[in-house]
Amino acid sequence: MRHEPFFLNDWVVYPELNRATCGSETVHLEPKIVDVLVYLAERAGSVVSRQELMSEIWSDTIVLSDSLNRCISQLRSAFESGCDGQRIIETIRKRGYRLIADVRAVRASGDSLVQTLAPSVDNDTSSSSFTSSGHQPGNVTFSLATSMIPNWYRYSSSVDG
Repeated sequence: MRHEPFFLNDWVVYPELNRATCGSETVHLEPKIVDVLVYLAERAGSVVSRQELMSEIWSDTIVLSDSLNRCISQLRSAFESGCDGQRIIETIRKRGYRLIADVRAVRASGDSLVQTLAPSVDNDTSSSSFTSSGHQPGNVTFSLATSMIPNWYRYSSSVDG
């Protein structure tokens, strides 16, 4: 089953890659945890029972409820302590779980995806907005070029003989 990337609050979730990004932060998730997240995202705002999650996600396996507890705990840990710090899953006592995050398709907001994944580049060279470490694209290009010159010189000298 193929799942397209989607927004989860400020995160972009890539189910096929088992990861999510928010700005420069990336979290890697286990496949079953991604399966639980996708299942909840497809039913965002609705209460999903523990039994339904267990039978749908682990349909071919006998599993203890601890596996689901661990998945929910890891989802909360990954997303709620991350870049936006917002709660994503609500426990509905004696009923199940409800995804309370804002879920949007990436295709519907392609510009937002580009802004989320690509760092902003400011043409003003006095600004350091390209990366968190303050490197400008021109500096990186210059560094690469100057580091290649000695190797090119050695290579061309050995070829000329």
